[in-house]
Order: sequence, then structure tokens, then C-alpha cells
Amino acid sequence: MYRFSVISHPRHARLFSATLLAGAVCLAFVPIAHAQEVEKDSIAINLCFFSGAPKERTMNGTSYGAVTIEFERLKHPHEDFGPRPIKVKGLIIPGITVGHRERTPSPWAGFHTGDLKDVDSGHVFALQLGGPDVSANIVPQWAHWQRHDAWRAMERELDRQAKRLSDQSRPAGGGPPTRSILMWVDIVYKDTGNMTGSLTSWAFPKEFFVSACLVQLAHPNTCIGGMILDKQRFEGGPH
Repeated sequence: MYRFSVISHPRHARLFSATLLAGAVCLAFVPIAHAQEVEKDSIAINLCFFSGAPKERTMNGTSYGAVTIEFERLKHPHEDFGPRPIKVKGLIIPGITVGHRERTPSPWAGFHTGDLKDVDSGHVFALQLGGPDVSANIVPQWAHWQRHDAWRAMERELDRQAKRLSDQSRPAGGGPPTRSILMWVDIVYKDTGNMTGSLTSWAFPKEFFVSACLVQLAHPNTCIGGMILDKQRFEGGPH
């Protein structure tokens, strides 16, 4: 149990007050680290990867629009710390055959995964779903988790549903589909306030929240019916 003593002698009280004042003055002049403030922006990328090459997000004459990537960057330059994606959103293109491709681009935020056998450069919006093969769509992810585990299972299920819904929406006499799945991924990083602790905490996502809903291609940002996924959480990297 802690005990607090009360200073009753006037001389002691004055000395105590002076000590507090001196301490406050000293604290006021203690240098602090520069706050690494961030600013937000977004880009639209009208690319997917089909049969071994990048192409516009148009399939059999049907346009699926651009993938929008919201991101944060440091207001003040910091070596090796690139922009980090915080939200990726776009329509799923059903039935894509990715084919052969070169090495996956490095994560946009600057975290290099080449020397770590258990970490991959992972696509936020999968190539099999119509995502672009560019650094802005890449973050560090645990290799097994994104290749074979829960994340991969989610991608396969959305691909299956997108193909089914697309086929069901075709006119009876034939023609292009009228529906697709709108998918968006919110990316969360370790909370370091407005201070940047390390490249890992800046660039390696802590968790992901995936949402998806059915939309009309004519109104691609308006969900119809219930949610297919509603902020389904996927654990990311170091906490």
C-alpha cells in the first residue's frame, strides 16, 4: 500500500513548489522526436493480369472498371518508407486465367520479403479475382497463410461465387453478364500513434477486414441484397 505524506511546513512547501517548477521548466526543454505525420491519397488502376500479361479490366467486351487503392504516405521523407495501402476496392472479374508471370513486385511500402522464407509479397486484391500485378496492390503476408490457408480459401470462394453469379445474370438469349461482386479490403497496421517505430510496423499489416457484396455492373458501387462477406477479419503479421 502506498502512503502519501503531506508537507505542512511552509518552508518545505515553498521548496517543494520550486522543485516542481524547475522540473516543469526542464521538461519543457527536453527535445522530442519528430512526429511522423501521414497524409492520405488514392489511385485508380485499370489493370488486371490475364494469360501471362497485364491488360485493361475488360473481359469479353464487359468493363469492370478500375481498382481503387487508398494509401498513406509520410509527410516528411523517411528513407525506405514508401506509401502503404490502407484500402483496396474493385469489382471481381470472373473466370480469369492468370498464366505464367515474372516475380511478384515488391511491396509498395518498402518491406523486402526476398530474404525471409516464411514471408511472401502478397496481393491484396488477388490476380485470380482481377487485381493488378503492381506494387501498390502488394503487402507482406505470411507465406503459408496466403498460399494455402484461410486467406487463400477466401479468394477461391469469392472466385467461385463470382463465376456463378455472373453466369446467372446473363440474359436468357445470351449476352454479357449484368452482375458481379464488389470486394473491398481494409488494411490495418500496428498502432504506433503518429510515430513511426520501424519499417515492419509501418509496412507489415496487422490484420485485414474483407467485405464483398453483389452489385449490378451498371451501378458498381451500390450493393444489392445482403453482404457476401461483412468485414471478415484475417490476422496479418507482427502485432
